[in-house]
Amino acid sequence: MYQRAVTSPRADTKAVATNRSIPVSYWILVCAWMFDYQAAGQGEGLDLQLVLLAIYGFALTVFTVGHIGGRVKVRWLDSMVVLGLLYLTVGTLSGIASRDPIYPLLRNGLGAFVYLSAAYATARVMAETDSTKLRSMLAKVCLPYVVAAFLIYNFNSGGIDYAKVRYQIIGASSMAALGYLVLSTMFRLSPLQMVTLLVNLAVLLISVTRTFLVSLVAEFLIVASGLRHFLSRRLIFAGGLFLAIAVSGFVFAGDQVARWQYRLGGPGGNEMIRDQTLFTRMSEWDFMYRSWTGSPGNFLMGSGFNARTQYFNPTELGGGEEYMIGFGHNQHLSMLFNAGSLGGLPLLALMFWFGWMAIRFLRTAAQTPAARSDAIFLGAWGATIVIGTLISDFFAASFILRGQALWYGIGTGLLLGAQARFDPVNAWFYGSRKPPAPQEQRAAG
Repeated sequence: MYQRAVTSPRADTKAVATNRSIPVSYWILVCAWMFDYQAAGQGEGLDLQLVLLAIYGFALTVFTVGHIGGRVKVRWLDSMVVLGLLYLTVGTLSGIASRDPIYPLLRNGLGAFVYLSAAYATARVMAETDSTKLRSMLAKVCLPYVVAAFLIYNFNSGGIDYAKVRYQIIGASSMAALGYLVLSTMFRLSPLQMVTLLVNLAVLLISVTRTFLVSLVAEFLIVASGLRHFLSRRLIFAGGLFLAIAVSGFVFAGDQVARWQYRLGGPGGNEMIRDQTLFTRMSEWDFMYRSWTGSPGNFLMGSGFNARTQYFNPTELGGGEEYMIGFGHNQHLSMLFNAGSLGGLPLLALMFWFGWMAIRFLRTAAQTPAARSDAIFLGAWGATIVIGTLISDFFAASFILRGQALWYGIGTGLLLGAQARFDPVNAWFYGSRKPPAPQEQRAAG
């Protein structure tokens, strides 16, 4: 009974939204990393990053103090915090024991910390404040995060070479903005959300990044499994929008389309070629796996957030050995590599459990056309972010950049907070009945 109530948004039309405003500290927390960027060298831009960290830390402290002992029960939130702290502790201690440089250790640990703290704060705000106000706020923040990386890269490099630029221009909220396209099959998007979606698609077209295509297809398949019983006008609109964007790309962005053809199917799109970048990633995955399983100590505690992940370029790409630090081109395997089975595995398992929760929530939302509240929208949006990031993290690492980690945390928090709004144990908070007795709370848990 409890499980169905939590995972199904059908009861949302009966829930009474609170009238509490969004805390200013949460506004500051969410906006803190908007102008952060990935430095080309170690320590570059450290002064700016320290300022942003101070702003984020101050906002998080104020928010946490104001929400200690929150009245709304958000299931899995405490478990996430505990396992997250365990992951940070083990990864840090392993890094200190390795005697590798400390700066990479702190930098990579910070990404995981931002994810965990953003998820915690967002879950609390989602569960305890007005969902309509929260939807409006996050829409206003999402667009600047989409274009920030583009503007920063353009400023630092003195211009953009559209024939060569890649991932450097992808915004921290690109995965979140991509979710708008999936949600347009079920919900009516605001003008600002539509603008954010279109701008994001333009940036992704220029970046020629295939990982987002994989995430988008997976999200659409989940939604389509719930929409199989009816054909809505919004579904037709979303399909028409996607077709119009594709046609516009061929007409107005021929060079970018040619780059996509080369990336997807070889020169001209006719001759399949081997993807050389896949081989570099496979060599890195093999290195991380062998390092994790190579000794009892590494298997249990990992190599630390400052350990190198080696990979080798094929001769077609010039050959040679390269490396990343802490996280490689697979965050899931990286978590085992840097914190082992003791620190990385429990949090990783919980994150995949959140992915399963996200699939169930998104399918149920798609099957319930009559229930289209802002709370369900935010829960479904969080679900698309969680699913999309889990998939992309097989080929990348969202914890590397603070902004990406922030939006992954926002998506996780939206999903957990939305679940809390449908939890019977919280019904008293939304005006349905009196606070439950302690024994009733234990029974619901």
